[in-house]
Amino acid sequence: MQAYTFTALEVTYGTGADDILTVSPVEIVATFDDDVTALEYDITGTLSGDEGNATILTVPETFSVDGVPLDFSDLDFYLADLSFEDGAERQVIGIQTSGFQNYLIEVSGTPLPEDLTAEDFQAIATSVDGFADFDASPLSFDDIAGLESVEDLPTPGIVVPGTDGDDTLTGSDGDDRVEGGDGDDNLSGGNGNDGLLGGNGNDTIDGGEGNNTIAGGTGDDSISAGEGNNFIGGGTGNDVISTGNGNNTIGGGFGDDVITTGDGDNVIAGGAGSDTIATGNGNNVIGGSFGTDSITTGEGSDNLGGGFGMDTIDAGEGDDSVGGGNGNDLIDGGEGDDFLAGGGRNDTIFGGEGDDTINGGDGSDEMTGGEGADVFVWNRGDEGATDTILDFEDGVDTIFLTGVENEPGSGLAGRVDALDITDTTYGEGEDAVDAATLTYQGQEIVVVGVTAADLTVEDFSFL
Repeated sequence: MQAYTFTALEVTYGTGADDILTVSPVEIVATFDDDVTALEYDITGTLSGDEGNATILTVPETFSVDGVPLDFSDLDFYLADLSFEDGAERQVIGIQTSGFQNYLIEVSGTPLPEDLTAEDFQAIATSVDGFADFDASPLSFDDIAGLESVEDLPTPGIVVPGTDGDDTLTGSDGDDRVEGGDGDDNLSGGNGNDGLLGGNGNDTIDGGEGNNTIAGGTGDDSISAGEGNNFIGGGTGNDVISTGNGNNTIGGGFGDDVITTGDGDNVIAGGAGSDTIATGNGNNVIGGSFGTDSITTGEGSDNLGGGFGMDTIDAGEGDDSVGGGNGNDLIDGGEGDDFLAGGGRNDTIFGGEGDDTINGGDGSDEMTGGEGADVFVWNRGDEGATDTILDFEDGVDTIFLTGVENEPGSGLAGRVDALDITDTTYGEGEDAVDAATLTYQGQEIVVVGVTAADLTVEDFSFL
């Protein structure tokens, strides 16, 4: 809920409608639903003399005058531009209740003069329903009508349409909508929660501060956003997208996109194309989608997926979950207790520091656990595939296998026997080192740095 407090001029009429009985300052409190921007309006005419009209504003959920609640049905809202005898222009909101009370709230322009005659209000007398036609009776008051809590009021936004050419369009401090249209446009939202649409062309879009919604459209766009929580779509084309430290939702769309974020918990989909994605130290959810993608994250517990294509993923520090997807992927878990899965094809996976769980998936994969007590997962896959564990540490690391059957009554030892473990070497010539080969139903696992005798029941876990 949004609550705003005003100090305003109260005018109380007698039964004759033009008899002024009392003039005194009152406190008006209006509470609006969060979806309503208070004091957002459109001027459909300028009230000057007896001509013009004004737009009715949104009725708030609650409204009170000097602490006394007013029923919704008792209120009408009006906005007007007033022209006074001193030549000044002032913007005023009028609030009419069902009784003989009107409230005038000044929202912009020079202050109202302390000595004011009723005829100065003739500008709104006949064209706005509910404001009586005053005579020239003197009207003076001690408290100037005006906003008391200006810092709490949102700034009304504007709509900025572009043309078919190369436009430079700038929003205001409010919640704006800026549309570039065709052409290579330069759009700036300014402060506020803005909506910016690049349209066709190679556009440069700066969302500025606030929680912005930005769509690049077609073309190779350059999109930047500030520290807010932004929703950004690159559209078609090779886009460059950068944000601050907010929690952003970003879709690169079609094309080879470059996406960079600050610290924050971001949700990013690279889309079709070979994308380059780099984030800060938040907890990110990233999908590379189609293409040969490069994904790099900082500190934080990230959930990363490469998608289709030969992807390179560096998860950085933190307890990350990474899936390479369908392609020959290069995955580095970095520091932390990571879950790393290669997916389809032939993957190269580094666990880094920490107690990692590494699953090569289908294909012939190379896996390095790094420091820590690592678990290497083997699932029955393609016949003829060979996985390689390059740094198995006997007594520390574990090989986890599924689908291995043993002779009835043979227990875990029978499952180990079913793996047909034999000695071999890894490498060539002087670089050759001891290794052991596990063979089961046409698939192999080469475990480097150990012999067949080293691999016992304690080194395995079965499901």
